This record gives sequence, C-alpha cells and structure tokens, in this order.
Amino acid sequence: MSEGQGLLTLVCRRSVGNTADALATAMTARGIAVYGRIDMAARAAGAGTSLRPMELILFGDPAVVLPLIGENPMAAMDLPMRALVWEDENGDVWITYPDAVFLVERYALDQKVAGDIAAIRRDLAAVVSAAAGV
Repeated sequence: MSEGQGLLTLVCRRSVGNTADALATAMTARGIAVYGRIDMAARAAGAGTSLRPMELILFGDPAVVLPLIGENPMAAMDLPMRALVWEDENGDVWITYPDAVFLVERYALDQKVAGDIAAIRRDLAAVVSAAAGV
C-alpha cells in the first residue's frame, strides 16, 4: 500500500468493475452506507471523450460523518468519503481512498468527536483489502 497527500492506494487483483462491486458489497456488509457510484469512463464517453476504466464510490457512516461535519462544516468537502477504483496505463487496477487520520488533522477535528480514528482506518483498510482481492 502506498501513502501520500492524505491518500492510501492499494493494487487490486480484479477488474475495475469487479473491484467496485466487491467494495460496495463489502461496505454494505459492514454497515457502511454506499451513497453512490459514478462510472467516470462512461461519463467521459457520454461527453465525447475517453478515460481508462474508473469508478468513484461515495460512502460513509452517518453516525460518524455528521458529528464531524457538525464540528467543522468544511469537513463536508471530503465527507462522505470517496474511493476511486481505477486502471493505470499498464492495465493495473488500483483503489485510492482518503486516510481517516489525515482528514482529522486537515480539519482539526476533536479526537473525541472523531472517535477511534485508528480503528476506523484499520476497518476501512480491511474492507478495501478484501475488495482488492489481496
């Protein structure tokens, strides 16, 4: 897994579509709401251009997200969270998602409101790893 600029990236063993399906299923099974999926390549095709396969998934737990936004409304710029499942120029598939620790730091959120960020980070990493097939 690579880290940088508040983002975590993990290589996948599945196609973009299969990984996105697996991620949405794994999140739902853990009680994480999936608010939407955007097929960016399909949107690009509809606009007369092209992108490599990629899907953006919006997700979160309202019980966790809403208190954070209540503490700092600017946190809504990054919440609900997003995961991008994308294919690179070599045909490799990746999942990139925000590091929960970075979001707490970025918006100077109270650790009491944010809860156990280490646990959230660990749980999200487990869901992403399962979806990636690693």
